[in-house]
Amino acid sequence: MWQWASALIGATVAELTGSDAQTGASTAASGTKNNSELLGPIEAFNLFAKAFGYVIVIESGVQVIKNSAGEVIATYSSDVDGWLDSAGTAIGDSIGDLYIWAKNGGNLKRLPDSVIDELGGEEWTQEVKKQTGGSKSDLFWDPKTGEVYSVPKGKRGAPPQHVADVDPRQ
Repeated sequence: MWQWASALIGATVAELTGSDAQTGASTAASGTKNNSELLGPIEAFNLFAKAFGYVIVIESGVQVIKNSAGEVIATYSSDVDGWLDSAGTAIGDSIGDLYIWAKNGGNLKRLPDSVIDELGGEEWTQEVKKQTGGSKSDLFWDPKTGEVYSVPKGKRGAPPQHVADVDPRQ
């Protein structure tokens, strides 16, 4: 698991610096595999956040992400077992979800199961994902506009593809 997390961080940093994402991922994963002192979860998330100019700190026992101005832009919630943006909207629960959120200006968040259920559940997601040929993809959305995007699993560097529009939620 740590090699996967390192690969994701390496690919992200490489992409942000204009380098080859595959080389960055491979280098980082190899470094993790051959390093006896692995990073813990907070350190791994901090490296990821730093690539976007953010920092993850613990305030009053809660992990928060701050931007370069020191403003809290996301908080980890144990109630939902994931990250919430400053408006309280769920971002997701993984480094991959944070990557999509950060890369897209904090607008795209994992499409919540509750919204998927309202739209028709698994049948709806299969139809939407067919548009991009990505049955193995995750759905993200901008709750302010209602735009839904597909992001292929394992290809977090790939641009999100618009696949549907749903009612916006504030």
